[in-house]
Amino acid sequence: MRDGNKSVRRAAVEAAAALSAVGERERGPGRTEFLVSVGTPGAKAERVSRQMLFDTRIYLSEQLLELNGVELAPDDLTPADAKREIARRRLHGFHLESSIVTLEPKGGGVRAVVSIIVLTYPGRDMRGMLRGAATASGRYSDETAEQAVHGAFVSALRRLPSLLDATRSKGSL
Repeated sequence: MRDGNKSVRRAAVEAAAALSAVGERERGPGRTEFLVSVGTPGAKAERVSRQMLFDTRIYLSEQLLELNGVELAPDDLTPADAKREIARRRLHGFHLESSIVTLEPKGGGVRAVVSIIVLTYPGRDMRGMLRGAATASGRYSDETAEQAVHGAFVSALRRLPSLLDATRSKGSL
């Protein structure tokens, strides 16, 4: 999933989805504490293609797997099954909805602003909102736009572990 080629990453995600259907799960480092589902990003910004949104979801999932204690929920997990699994394994469930808010040429580069809404899973009660921004140097192209979006998501995700920990310690899930 960390290959530089988008086609290879896409194939890896599809293979991982097939494995999760037979019981394998994608986990980050450490003991699993959080079961996290990831929605397909939306876009308020112009110039955002469906392919960019698809690739961004893959990138977001890859970044989540770098976080301690995170396991990605399979896409086909029903809310009832998610609730049972979270209770049985004593996990905390979260769902991430994200959006590319702006993506535009700025100075000598491309600037992206993103937002991530953190919800409970499977209940979908809002627990927090994260925003991130980044600028990639160079003329506007698909590549510089993607770099800016990725940087903005990295910026937003820096605050996710503390939000997850704060929500967990409140005992609200």
